Amino acid sequence: MKSIARCLIAAACLSAASPALAFEREVNNVWWAVYEHYNGGDQTACIAENYNDQPVQAVFEVFPAAADFDGGPAPGRMLVTLAPYQTIKIWGWADAPGPGPRCELRGSNALP
Repeated sequence: MKSIARCLIAAACLSAASPALAFEREVNNVWWAVYEHYNGGDQTACIAENYNDQPVQAVFEVFPAAADFDGGPAPGRMLVTLAPYQTIKIWGWADAPGPGPRCELRGSNALP
C-alpha cells in the first residue's frame, strides 16, 4: 500500500511541475512563433501555419503594431485567413535591441 501511495504522490508532483499545453504555441491546430532574423534578414517576424484540413480565420494580437496617442507602442489585432498547410507571415518588425515583440493567437474558427 505504501508503494502505491508513493507512486501516486510522485505522479501528482510530476504532473503539477510539467508545463501546460496552453503554453505551447499551437492551439486548435494553428501554430505560430516569433522568429528573429527572419530568412537571414534584419527583421523579426510572426509566422503562422494552419494544420487543419480547411481554411481558418484567426485573430492575432501583435505588439507593437501601432502608436498610442502619446506616440508610445500599442498592440494591434490582425484578422487573417489561413489556408491549410501553408506558412504565412503575420507581421514583421525591424530587428532592434531590447525586449522583443510579441505575437499571440487570440481566437480561431474554421470557415464553412
